[in-house]
Amino acid sequence: MPTRKEIERVIFDVLKGDRRRQWGLADFLAQVDDHFRAKRIPFDLQNDDGRIAKEAIWEMANKGLMMPHPNSTGAWDQTPFPRFNVTSFGERCAEGRQYPAGLDDIIDVLREELREIDLTVEFYLVEAIQTYHAQCYNASAVMVGVAAEKVIRRLIDSYQSNLPEGRQKDELQRVLQQRLIGRIFEVFNKQMQLRLGKLPEHLKEHYRPQLETIYESMIKSLRDDAGHPKGIEVDRWQALAHLYLFITYCRYCEQLSEWFKGNLTSA
Repeated sequence: MPTRKEIERVIFDVLKGDRRRQWGLADFLAQVDDHFRAKRIPFDLQNDDGRIAKEAIWEMANKGLMMPHPNSTGAWDQTPFPRFNVTSFGERCAEGRQYPAGLDDIIDVLREELREIDLTVEFYLVEAIQTYHAQCYNASAVMVGVAAEKVIRRLIDSYQSNLPEGRQKDELQRVLQQRLIGRIFEVFNKQMQLRLGKLPEHLKEHYRPQLETIYESMIKSLRDDAGHPKGIEVDRWQALAHLYLFITYCRYCEQLSEWFKGNLTSA
């Protein structure tokens, strides 16, 4: 029995094979069935395989790869979805110039690689992916920014709890009570500048690009600006880039949080 990802890949291969055709759902599924038969992989349209294939086709419509076809008179009223065309974006994807972002693998990667993924982070990341597929790119950027803020706040909480008693711990504790992430990050970053020389090389090398730069772009720039009426328009590629950057950002924050345990001394 093929996996969901294998079914999705075959569906995309069928699209690539005849991307300018007006498809009927039954014909399209028959082509998918033929692909699996040619590879001698069991595939049953009448059971779960068929349901998964239909769901995948609908998800591709949500991603903008295909659209309902008008009826024989050219009208859109009462158009049945079982007939559809590949969109211009779908054609570009099929030609290999762009690949439709599945993005569900982002959640899978984080679940596999991190010790734990915060439920709030996962919730907003799923929202970011869903709004991306709905082509609501400003909304997607805002959701990624909220998730990124939660990640950085957990990192700073880890830093504060592992700090030895003293002036720095007290300073950070006071600003944490204000609940203003901009001010919290400012104090945390100021204290970390005094500790960069003590970090292992791989953590030191990536501190600026992973924390300072991504914080500024994900949280300060995109989340705050896209979420307010400033006329900012996030495009498809900005939104997609930030979704994938989120993986390395989370990896780095977890690695740095682990280093905080037992390695923080008075600066």
